[in-house]
Amino acid sequence: MPELDVVRGIAILGILLLNIRSFAMNDGAYWHPAHYDHFDTWHDRLVWLVGEVFWAGKFYGLLALLFGAGILLMAEREEAAGRPAASRHFRRMAGLLVIGLLHAYLLWPGDILFHYAICGCLAFLCRKWRPRALLAVAAGLLILMNIFHLAAGYLGEMMEETTGDDAWYAWHAGVDEELEILRGPWLGQMEFRAAWALDMQTVGLVGGASTLSFMFLGMALAKTGWLGGWRDPATWRRIAFAGCAAGWLITFAGLCYWWRADFNVGLEWHWMNVWTEMGGILTTLAYLAAIQWWVQRGGASRLRFMFESVGRTALSNYLLQTLIATFIFYGQGFALIGHVNRAEQLIFVFLIWGVQIALTRLWLKSHRHGPVELLLRRFTERRSPRGR
Repeated sequence: MPELDVVRGIAILGILLLNIRSFAMNDGAYWHPAHYDHFDTWHDRLVWLVGEVFWAGKFYGLLALLFGAGILLMAEREEAAGRPAASRHFRRMAGLLVIGLLHAYLLWPGDILFHYAICGCLAFLCRKWRPRALLAVAAGLLILMNIFHLAAGYLGEMMEETTGDDAWYAWHAGVDEELEILRGPWLGQMEFRAAWALDMQTVGLVGGASTLSFMFLGMALAKTGWLGGWRDPATWRRIAFAGCAAGWLITFAGLCYWWRADFNVGLEWHWMNVWTEMGGILTTLAYLAAIQWWVQRGGASRLRFMFESVGRTALSNYLLQTLIATFIFYGQGFALIGHVNRAEQLIFVFLIWGVQIALTRLWLKSHRHGPVELLLRRFTERRSPRGR
């Protein structure tokens, strides 16, 4: 569906607005802004606030939602053609898992492909459930995730009171050492990168509950025709306005609560996450409605084609973002990590977008799919896919 490629393209470009924080500063700057040097000026705080309200988590949500819908649609297409859907799907997830491992351990541990492969296997097993069951499980996973957030916050406060240790300030003391490692040669980063990646793929799997919930939501929306369906433009517009108003307000309220707590990374941080998680879901659905409304209205054809092209090569473009960004900010390139503030990072986002779009248009002149997509299709189908 071309309109889904448009949504996917917007989401892939949009996630760089958040990932740039990890590339240009470090992973802690993504989660705990006040514990990083680039948070002292009003414009850096404004960039952070705008990012948290308008795009933090929303584009990841769109990608996971579309991934879940894609699992359902591809399985239905295979079964309609009389081919076994399961073997093809699990080979695809195995290939995605390998790509994710290579991405995490060789380039950037903030990889999401590993989580997508694991969650994709679980989602596939539930693809024949009724929409209500899928929605109920999606809601249940998000509730469990929020309960975990609060439980972790209360447990952390209890441990801090008992031991007197402040783990977050100990982390802050090690930031300079981390930046020096990432400014060094690629091989010298390997041990640090491996430890970070392992943490993401073990403890970080808890966050997979949110990813899986969006995949269930995507399958439910695909089953009901809400995703990729054609509706009255006024309906899409009402959903978009209502969802954005509610989602932005809830997110903003959570961030203000955290700001008033002086960005305490204890229990207040976990409560803030509950608010932003709820606001993020509403905003993600609103963005989905807004994009479908824009496509249905026949929005700017050149812009729509650009997003569609990026969406058709989403996996390749996701990895390309890492290649360009790590070259700019890590020691294998210009080693700018730690030297670019939050406002200046937006300049690099626009620069990377420009390179991606130019290379995508050039590649699609002679191929139907991105280079990594072609390799994954070859592995999945156990044959050489045609480029055109």
